[in-house]
Amino acid sequence: LPEESIIIYEEEKRTENTPILSDSEWISQCISSMNNAQATAKESVQDIPQADEYIKIDINTEDAKSTLFVYLEKNDYYIEQPYQGIYKTDSAFYQTITGNH
Repeated sequence: LPEESIIIYEEEKRTENTPILSDSEWISQCISSMNNAQATAKESVQDIPQADEYIKIDINTEDAKSTLFVYLEKNDYYIEQPYQGIYKTDSAFYQTITGNH
């Protein structure tokens, strides 16, 4: 894997079609969008979200590796970091993750 990368899983398991994104500008934009997400009062208490459908994102940077989930619930978009928190994001971020890769 590249030193800095984002892997997006739209299925449960990684396949040969699973994109590994290592464009540093895209990664910076993506992380910036995640940092702008608003904290919610909801707690993340398990490994995966309770949403029916979600997208798993693995982020690898020089400093750390983390896993996030992005999902739509009642017309709102959320980013969930297991055991850390649930954050409200916007449709633009969701489109970036699902459409522009």
